[in-house]
Amino acid sequence: NTSKAAVLGLTRCMAQDLAPRGIRVNSVSPGTVWNANNERFHREALGLDRAAAEAAPDHGGKFLLRRFADPAEVAAPIAFLLSSEASFIT
Repeated sequence: NTSKAAVLGLTRCMAQDLAPRGIRVNSVSPGTVWNANNERFHREALGLDRAAAEAAPDHGGKFLLRRFADPAEVAAPIAFLLSSEASFIT
């Protein structure tokens, strides 16, 4: 995905530029997250529940893990990156 590659490049440049000041820069690029809006769209517009959407080749089937992310799966690594345990990650 072009936009994710751009974010990754920007993140790397900012990390290199800001590391000497002790500022860490990270990004998380989770892909599509299954939330209320996604659920409503798939149910109302496409007639699909989560399992059917994940199995559809043009939806979940195009993701490496063949499924949508849960919000908690995105929040957990972000919380880690914000913690002191990740103080050397940039």
